[in-house]
Amino acid sequence: MRKTNYFKTTLAIACMALFTVGCTGEKAATIDDLKEASTDNAQSSSISDDVVSTVDEFVDKAETTLPKLSLVGMSKAPTIDSAGVKIDIVRTPNSIYPITVTIDFGTTGFTGKRGNVFKGKVIATVTGPMRITGSKRTVKYENLSINDNTVKGTKTVTCKTPLSWGVVANDTITRASDGAKIIYNVDQTRTSVPAGADSYFLIQGSANGVNAKGKSYTADITTALKIFVNYKHIVSGLLTIKSDTKTAIINYGDGSKDDKAKVTIGVKTYDITLK
Repeated sequence: MRKTNYFKTTLAIACMALFTVGCTGEKAATIDDLKEASTDNAQSSSISDDVVSTVDEFVDKAETTLPKLSLVGMSKAPTIDSAGVKIDIVRTPNSIYPITVTIDFGTTGFTGKRGNVFKGKVIATVTGPMRITGSKRTVKYENLSINDNTVKGTKTVTCKTPLSWGVVANDTITRASDGAKIIYNVDQTRTSVPAGADSYFLIQGSANGVNAKGKSYTADITTALKIFVNYKHIVSGLLTIKSDTKTAIINYGDGSKDDKAKVTIGVKTYDITLK
């Protein structure tokens, strides 16, 4: 009996001493893991939102051709060439919607409004105009890369009001710089705030994923994130990231257009550069 108790006590002490590694062998989150999750989540969020914005832009252009399509039989519009981006529309017989819009950015790259370079294709199935409540856009990718980072996954964008949309996304991003994978899943609401050249979106909701080091995390927006229509980085808002028992607070700034943010972990604050 004493030997059994001695073994149990020794095992417990060993597990406590190796506090960075659980008895299952999984490493506990470190400060570097939280900082990595903060930058990876910011990069994924910016890429995900730009995909939605870019799809909106080109689907809007596609929809302007709908009155020209015959209502008889399977209809395919002539390919639209918009600044080198090819747009194809296919519609089911005898109805205007749903439509399938294929947006082909080509292999040399198309630079969008936010300065990101798109290659490959995005395919959107559209059930109705984007500002009609209940309309959906289901988005998938074909050989898509953004700034040479490979993007795989799906998105569903559902109109809640004429100026707000629910976004559910499941993306995997493979970084061009080192081949590391980032998994990014979101359930968020995206609200448009028209302001001319300074129009922007406010993003609320939550996300979860796995950072480039293979560590899982959750992210909750506590103050709406602001991202301009024509700028690639989030410029303000607060986000809480948790991994294991550790927490980081990301402050994206005062609304200025820059690539900086601050991450507070415990009593220390770190500067990070947004990708």
